[in-house]
Amino acid sequence: MFHHTLKQHEKQSNRMLLLIPFILAKEFVVILDAGFTSTKLNIYTFSDMIIVSSYTKFYHPGMHELELHEIKEMIERMLDDAHKFVVENGGVVCSTRIALVATEGLRSLEKRNVDEILGCIRTLIDRSGFVGGRNPVSVMDGVFEGLYAYEALVYLLFLRDNKNVLQRQMANRYDIGSYDVGSGINDGMKGKEDNADGKILMNSSVMSTSNETENSNKWQKNRTTAEMKPNRKNGTREVNNIKMSDRITRGQHSFKGANERKVPTNEAGGLKSTDESEFDTITYLKTQSNKKNLAKAKNNGQAEQHTVLHKHIAANKLSLGIIEMGGGSMQIAFSTNINNKYQLFIHSFHDLGLIKGRNKLHSLNVLDHCKDLNKKCVRYFRTHFNLHEFSRIAPLDSVHKFYLLSFFYDRLSEYRPIHKFSDIISIYRTHCAEPSKNCDDLEYMILVLKGIGLKNSAVVEIGRMIDDKNLSWGLAKALEMLIG
Repeated sequence: MFHHTLKQHEKQSNRMLLLIPFILAKEFVVILDAGFTSTKLNIYTFSDMIIVSSYTKFYHPGMHELELHEIKEMIERMLDDAHKFVVENGGVVCSTRIALVATEGLRSLEKRNVDEILGCIRTLIDRSGFVGGRNPVSVMDGVFEGLYAYEALVYLLFLRDNKNVLQRQMANRYDIGSYDVGSGINDGMKGKEDNADGKILMNSSVMSTSNETENSNKWQKNRTTAEMKPNRKNGTREVNNIKMSDRITRGQHSFKGANERKVPTNEAGGLKSTDESEFDTITYLKTQSNKKNLAKAKNNGQAEQHTVLHKHIAANKLSLGIIEMGGGSMQIAFSTNINNKYQLFIHSFHDLGLIKGRNKLHSLNVLDHCKDLNKKCVRYFRTHFNLHEFSRIAPLDSVHKFYLLSFFYDRLSEYRPIHKFSDIISIYRTHCAEPSKNCDDLEYMILVLKGIGLKNSAVVEIGRMIDDKNLSWGLAKALEMLIG
């Protein structure tokens, strides 16, 4: 009996010893998200880069509705709450990373006002005891908001328990370029074809297979598209023949395109389209492990590291996406599997957020005349928000499942089950036969999804959490800060 008890005690002790590294490795990352309707305090707890828990608290209203002294008071409360949370959960404030990333809450303000607000917040963060890092405050473009949200989805679905793959994924990132799908392409556009690297080429004329490379080069020069390529020989990367240092942190660099015109950057230094209106842009990100890079790696005796997109989604023949509807803007990011070529598309719609977009339609008295969701209303919606080219070109039909986030969850979580877009339409028709709560919001959301070209048969999932972990762009940003 004694021997058995001793053995049991020994097993428990060994189990505790195995857990000690995880307990000691507990790390916290604080992300302050300055959105349109609120500023959110997100605190992520990691153990050896595995997400343990996520905590979110909302502070209303959005910063753009507040005076500077009110913003200061709100940030002070948020920092106090973050300090309390970290300490109460066994963390150390002086080793906890923090960043404020403004999204639609500050994007619409004048630069002078934004600089003043960010300067004030940076001072508060510097005094807080948290670790601010290189960029403790920034304004993030919607394109990157979509990218981070997509990366958070991939992490929660595939990577939480795979530290090695995660590190490679965060290090590899993506090559980036912007494609016009609006004013830059005339109505005579007849087609789009793939080139050898899986890039979708769009031009005003049909391109033959034999002439794709030449047309691609011409197209890139015309569109000022920048493409980053690894150059292992000299430790630099070439950006359309412009050399840069090897370490490129996404969102913190600018460069010139093939025609030597500088590509505009956002407040955080991130890439933006050469067009002023991002409604006329699809941003496409090409994974580094394409066929050419794989061939080079084999010749050099190096094993090219596949990104998560290839390693997991490709293996399962899946194409996944997120559509995140905030109060001011909406982001879409999705991977595609077309002829075994895996691509990632991202687009930000800066006026399609629930509050902004719905209020616009209310002012035009549109929603009252579109209760039946007729085709005429959908056409009007596409015209008003300049969505015709996007709905025509974006390959949404190839996506296996879309995760609908943020306001989609807030308005639809009480209705079950929802498996397809058609279920949302049925819910609207059933519950809104007579005016009732949230009907205008549901009508607007359906018009948005129809407007961007989503089919009724599209598979969707409404959610905010995956296994009790918050699915938002902040998670991927926290991982990026954690890995450095």
